[in-house]
Amino acid sequence: MLEHVTNHSRITDHIIIDSDLCKELEEFQKMV
Repeated sequence: MLEHVTNHSRITDHIIIDSDLCKELEEFQKMV
């Protein structure tokens, strides 16, 4: 059960990181 919770938080962390990366990419493309 605990492992499942940590796995879930890891997945959400990845999703948050991915969305941040997408935003940075969009900003970068606007500059170019």
